Amino acid sequence: MTTMGGEAGEFPFDSKNNNLNKHSREGISCLEVRTSPPSFDDMIKLIYDDHSIVSYDKHNASFKRGEHGTTSYYDFNLFEEQRYRPLMMYIMKNVYEAYRNFVPNVQFRPLQAWWTVYEKGAYIPRHTHYNSMISGAYYLRHPEGSGGISFYNPIAPLINHLWCDSLIFQIDPRMEVQPYTGALLLFPGWLEHETFAKETDEDKIVISFNLQIKDPGPPKPMGRRERKGIGT
Repeated sequence: MTTMGGEAGEFPFDSKNNNLNKHSREGISCLEVRTSPPSFDDMIKLIYDDHSIVSYDKHNASFKRGEHGTTSYYDFNLFEEQRYRPLMMYIMKNVYEAYRNFVPNVQFRPLQAWWTVYEKGAYIPRHTHYNSMISGAYYLRHPEGSGGISFYNPIAPLINHLWCDSLIFQIDPRMEVQPYTGALLLFPGWLEHETFAKETDEDKIVISFNLQIKDPGPPKPMGRRERKGIGT
């Protein structure tokens, strides 16, 4: 199991930002960003105001209200809602600050964002985020005992198809990460993940989102000074 508290399974990496932690296991990884959120009581109240009016009015709604929590996914996009702008600006500020440790000039194109309120017993089944380069989850409220999130290695079934306890080439098919209030997780959209039924009475609230990386365009032509010395 990989957790966020310094236990086995964490792999350090070269970053000057002590708020970053990269969880990796045999080809899959997830970036944890530890944030220091302000009071978002107004945003939590807004979520609960909207909680009672979301309609799930989509013929292809695959997540069931109640069993899979209550979500705004089928009703509106938080990136396009002025009411949620302070929350989304805060999340994206942390996304940029974290990612620019690796790619200084990266620019994102937001696709979709939604909240999910997990009541007692709610969970999200195993799934991916189609057509998303980078997906994320911001834990606006994560009460103690709310459980973790599991990520699944897509090549594990191929490697492990002839299972034998004595075969040293087997790999772990799953990596589990334990979030907390204020945690921001970033991971590739193709990476399958799920959560298990929440047993606590207090609701868990997660803001999920999908991003694309903007194409920087063709490289600029070199000027005379840049060309000087090439081939010498």
